Amino acid sequence: MKKALIFLLTLCLLVSFAACAGDGDESSAASTGSSEASSESSEVSAESSDASSDASDESSDLSSEASDESSDASSGDDASSDESTDVEGFDVSELVGTWKRVSTEAEGDVNGGGSCTITIAGTSRDDLTISYKDNDFPETAFGNKPLAIVEDSGDWYAVVGYVGAYDTTYDLSIAEDGRLIFSSNFEIDGAPAGSIETFVRSNEGPEVELSIEIDYAPDEFLDGDEPYVMYDSGEGYSCVSVKISATVTEFSFFSVTATDTDTDDGGLEVSDMLFYCDVITPDTMFVTDDMVFGDVYPMRGMSFVDENGNTRYYAFTESGFDGSMNAVKWDIAE
Repeated sequence: MKKALIFLLTLCLLVSFAACAGDGDESSAASTGSSEASSESSEVSAESSDASSDASDESSDLSSEASDESSDASSGDDASSDESTDVEGFDVSELVGTWKRVSTEAEGDVNGGGSCTITIAGTSRDDLTISYKDNDFPETAFGNKPLAIVEDSGDWYAVVGYVGAYDTTYDLSIAEDGRLIFSSNFEIDGAPAGSIETFVRSNEGPEVELSIEIDYAPDEFLDGDEPYVMYDSGEGYSCVSVKISATVTEFSFFSVTATDTDTDDGGLEVSDMLFYCDVITPDTMFVTDDMVFGDVYPMRGMSFVDENGNTRYYAFTESGFDGSMNAVKWDIAE
């Protein structure tokens, strides 16, 4: 009986141990499964992180490329902007300075220059200004108006930022011979009209003070030791001497003709160049046997450049009272 009881107790213990062992394996397996799931989750998380990092890098690269392209485009725009400011053949030095009018053309009629000047100032195409002064018509004057350079099929012209009386607009250009061509544009009864004024460079500095003496040259003077230069026409007329008290260059002696007999100055123009000399000094006289005086307007004139670079024009006149000869400063167009 006692042995049977011990046997039963032993059997119960064995069954109990077996049950505990089975529960441990299931728990271990569950733990192992959970660990594997956690590992898989970690791998997925890592892969997601890598993908996110790659996407971020790609986005950064694309952003950098876009920034570079934008920078290049901006640089290209700047280059285009710089290029657009370059006008072929334009040189600011061609414009800057003082100009004097030598002729005016309106509706086919060409008149003399009169007393009119244009002054252009500035250091670049961005700060140019223009002033216009006509002593005969002071109401047409304007001063320090902006001057804009405009490109036209590879060439250029300049537009004045000012509208005058009768809605007149103005533009200008430089001709191949260096003259300034100034245009006034307006309308008459709805039809376009205007005038064209031609200017040449005027004074480059203050005029040098000088005197000019004119007299008949006696034969003994021509045979003497006095230095002189001469224009000999071969006609054998009386010789006239011209003495200038300062050194001058580009001396010219010419015949002139009146182009506008309705004005006081006659609109004198050079008709024939008779004599030229590079330099005349105060101790050298100019002599000619071709000094002719007109009854109404002069028939002979001269020009020279003084020591300050000013081109000066004179007409020769004779007094009707005492026959004295004079050199009178005059606007003469070449």
